[in-house]
Amino acid sequence: MSEPAAAVRPGRRPARPAKGEAPKASPARRILFFVVGLTAAIVMLAGITGERGYRDVRRQRASLSKLRAEVASLHRENARLLTQVRDLRSDPYVLEQIAREKLGYARPGEIVFQFPAEHPPVPETAPPTVETE
Repeated sequence: MSEPAAAVRPGRRPARPAKGEAPKASPARRILFFVVGLTAAIVMLAGITGERGYRDVRRQRASLSKLRAEVASLHRENARLLTQVRDLRSDPYVLEQIAREKLGYARPGEIVFQFPAEHPPVPETAPPTVETE
């Protein structure tokens, strides 16, 4: 008896489709590919938008660079203040300058001239009242 051409013998591979003809995938294989593709898409989406995703990492890096700039600024301010404290403790000329400029002190026999501010403050006045009879 001869076997049909499409029949598969045990231990043998099924015949390959002709050139240019796509192999037919079984429904189970299609479902598997769909599930794997869907899972990959979900994982990729979570990797981009999730709590520790790409966007969150970029946001955190921007925040980190801002904080580093702020820390550097505070270090400079701290160094300036430490220099000022050292000068106030040890330099008599700095103390004299502060006493003259901020406190208005003068040495005996000196005459101090005080000039008005360039833009004197405008006194607040109440709006005019209108009397009706």
